Order: sequence, then structure tokens, then C-alpha cells
Amino acid sequence: MRTWADSKRLFPEFNDHTFTRDDMSKEREKEWVDFCYEAYEADGFAETFGTPYSGERKYLGMKFDVLGRVPLIEDDFDNGAELECLPMWNIRFEDGTEMAAYPEEICNTERWEQGV
Repeated sequence: MRTWADSKRLFPEFNDHTFTRDDMSKEREKEWVDFCYEAYEADGFAETFGTPYSGERKYLGMKFDVLGRVPLIEDDFDNGAELECLPMWNIRFEDGTEMAAYPEEICNTERWEQGV
């Protein structure tokens, strides 16, 4: 499994600090998203949900289970998301509610960066 330490070697274009995902071809962005999934999953998921988004605050502090990766919309129109929104994971809260979650809501990597 790849880790964030591999990112500079595998994606040297990001060494130019003006480079963004918007500058990538669609195929290269898919590679980046796949890498992000692997790196986030290697660091693991938080025990509880956290979010910077006001619409999801009612779930703050709730435990959840990760059901799986959100697919690309072109691969699963009913359950997928646009490439620029990925990576995301489908999760289920202890009350049975299911939703798609962003890394900043459920991934340890993001919590460490936020100092949480």
C-alpha cells in the first residue's frame, strides 16, 4: 500500500507549488485519486465523525463504519461522484444513517493535520 511519503516521487508535478489537480489530465487525476485512497486508507480512519461543513454538524462525534469507496459517477451513475469530488467513502453511522464522507470528515491524516 502506498503512503503519503510516496507522493513526491509518484507525483513530482506537485513539487511546483503552483500546480493543482485542475492542471492534470483526466487520466492523471484518476491516478492521483487512486493514490489518495491508498494513502488515506494506510493511515486509517478516525473513530468518530468530524466536519467543517455546517450541514453535517448533527453527526459530529458519532461513530461510523466505512462501507467502501465512492465510485466515479461514470462507473456507477446512481451511487458515484464526479472525479473532482473524490476521494470519498460511503459510511454508516451508529443510528443507521448512510452518507458519503470526505477525507477531512473521517480520515486520520486530516485529523493529524488539523491537530485533532
